[in-house]
Amino acid sequence: MKIRFVYHKGKDSWVGRGIVIWTWILALVRFDFKNLKFNFSHVEVWFPDKNYPNYYDGFGGLDVWSTMVHGGRRYLWYGQCFSSTTRGDAEGVRFAPATQVLHHPERWMYQEYEVDDEIVKVAGPVMRFITGYKYDFAGLFGFFLPWNPEKPDRYYCSELCAWLAWQFRIVQQWHKRISPRRLAKVLGGELKPLI
Repeated sequence: MKIRFVYHKGKDSWVGRGIVIWTWILALVRFDFKNLKFNFSHVEVWFPDKNYPNYYDGFGGLDVWSTMVHGGRRYLWYGQCFSSTTRGDAEGVRFAPATQVLHHPERWMYQEYEVDDEIVKVAGPVMRFITGYKYDFAGLFGFFLPWNPEKPDRYYCSELCAWLAWQFRIVQQWHKRISPRRLAKVLGGELKPLI
């Protein structure tokens, strides 16, 4: 099964800009110059919809009919996104329809990976179990402090997505204190614009 890690370019809110600036400073202090190019403030894991396998591999894309009839470019996104967020009504770990998450497709980039279906099937119950866990605000302070005050039953977006990358065997270890910017570098796949 193909899955995608989708990264939000954090330029649309003061929180997003703050995350981008702070993680840029951390990359600079660590002499991690290759990491400076990734200006991401949020990350989601995007699972395709198996009911639409022939439509952009179940992820969706340009809705040609709607674009021709209504004018302008319109997109249809299928599947579910999984992450931890406080945007909208969310207060932590949740699944959300890709159409809700990716409603500004110009603000997103993605990396795509092939993951064994059995591994995804095994991880499914765990993801459903932790759905509803609260957002890890304390863990975010770990980026400012020399120790990590994270809570074991809470997650922030890149921490959770890094855990999934480890579960899906895309990476060899789980990086617990990790930003969306650094996760994109650690995963190492080709970054593509969503549109």
